[in-house]
Amino acid sequence: MTMYFIILLCIVLSTTSATNFRQTRAKRRPDFEDKIKESSLLLASDTASVTACSLLCMGDIRCVSYFYVRTTRLCQLHSIVFYSQQLTTASPETSYYQLYEDWCLPGDQHNLYRQEDSCYKYYNLTYYLDYEQSIDLCLYYSATMLMVKTEEKYNHIKNYLLDEQHGTYAWDQFFIAARNDTGTLLWSDNTPVDFTDFASGEPSSNDEMCVTLHEIFSFKWNDVDCNYDCRVICEKFKPKDD
Repeated sequence: MTMYFIILLCIVLSTTSATNFRQTRAKRRPDFEDKIKESSLLLASDTASVTACSLLCMGDIRCVSYFYVRTTRLCQLHSIVFYSQQLTTASPETSYYQLYEDWCLPGDQHNLYRQEDSCYKYYNLTYYLDYEQSIDLCLYYSATMLMVKTEEKYNHIKNYLLDEQHGTYAWDQFFIAARNDTGTLLWSDNTPVDFTDFASGEPSSNDEMCVTLHEIFSFKWNDVDCNYDCRVICEKFKPKDD
């Protein structure tokens, strides 16, 4: 009976690990060397090594990046990938790693959303785009405009934008793929918008059919004219195995 239990336990652990890790890889980020950050912290724990810290992150479906302090062996897991170095704290012998997958969007500044096996990024262009142009930009990268169908996903995206902005995007708006052309707010895949988080007083006009996440409202939802030029967040989903 004891031997049977041990074998069964090993099978369960092996299956769980394979499911959670999803073949995600970690990449060291030299731009954050000897720095640490507290935003979107999931867990802080002592670990035996940076490898153990990496496995801890890969085993947590929410984790997409981590700091490891070599002198204290502190492992710090985070739910977003950092690019802004605002609000960092000096921390000698600290390295920062982000999880990534090869199918993700091109360029370095992307963020995994592992709950849905997707990744997303905003495009910090020198010019802004209207709604249809934004759709086309995402399609160019074999992606789609961001849909935030759940509060959990929305909070994940909002935390990322709040961490990245620090005044950089004052008055900026980011299109999301929700539009009201028929009296009903629909996502771009024609499913109804069941979850919303409009800012106070929004939506404010019957003539504004598109939706943005607006910096002035701490990235709560705002209705906007679809011809208005905004920024865009594109999302790409992991290809399904054949």
